[in-house]
Amino acid sequence: MTEETEYSISVERVAHIIREMSAEEKGYLVYLVPELREVEPLKPPEQPLRPSKEFLEQLRQEILEARGRVPPSDEDLFIGRLTVGEYLALSDKEQEELWDELYAQASAELDEENYEHPVKPDALMEVGRRKPC
Repeated sequence: MTEETEYSISVERVAHIIREMSAEEKGYLVYLVPELREVEPLKPPEQPLRPSKEFLEQLRQEILEARGRVPPSDEDLFIGRLTVGEYLALSDKEQEELWDELYAQASAELDEENYEHPVKPDALMEVGRRKPC
């Protein structure tokens, strides 16, 4: 492959998520994306794969629109109790570690929650009987 491939999310993050899956979930992933069976393993790239410039610019524009065209300042709170300026001052490795830590915390919190809710046996029947809006 001679052209450079750019991704909208980190392939390393996707790999991390897949490693956390059970064998059953991985099997279902292959069912959903059968093309994975046809892929030849590649050597890791010399440089980490990063989101494309176009994707990042689109994201910046969407954030700016959501903020009423007011650009964020270095003093705005961003993530993990850090301001934008503090976050941007971190090295790439520190940023990655922060995201991994926050992901692990969120995942642990979700695991602690009980998301099972009782559902009546005829719940789908009731939805079918509702009149359309």
